[in-house]
Amino acid sequence: MGVYQVDLTVPSTATELEPAEVSFWVLGNYITHVEIIFPPGCNRVTKVALFYGIRKIYPSEQDQWFSGNNETFKFDTLDPLPDAMTKLRFVGWNDGGRYDHTISLRIVTKWDWEIRERVWLKSLLDRMELLLRRIGVI
Repeated sequence: MGVYQVDLTVPSTATELEPAEVSFWVLGNYITHVEIIFPPGCNRVTKVALFYGIRKIYPSEQDQWFSGNNETFKFDTLDPLPDAMTKLRFVGWNDGGRYDHTISLRIVTKWDWEIRERVWLKSLLDRMELLLRRIGVI
């Protein structure tokens, strides 16, 4: 398991066409947890996203960006990484803000062997549920 934190300072002058960014390496086969921390004062004008190369990973929609004010976005996921050692980019820009803001990103990664049991158990439970539905128990 790998736990990573990256801080991105987004200058007030950063634009969508010329954003601020920080690149970093992660080890693992899957991203399993993500947190994006917006400090007070961002007022939803600072936008951020996580990329692998030119492909936006989070948020999932290519035309969307995370924004917030004094809040933390947390979510669990099971997204495969393309390589055991993967370079990611945390990118941000300001949509009319007057101040620089530092947004923090935390990521947890896991190896295949760490989640294999979890994936196997979920598959088993899904199949049991299907069987119970077919025989009319649930």
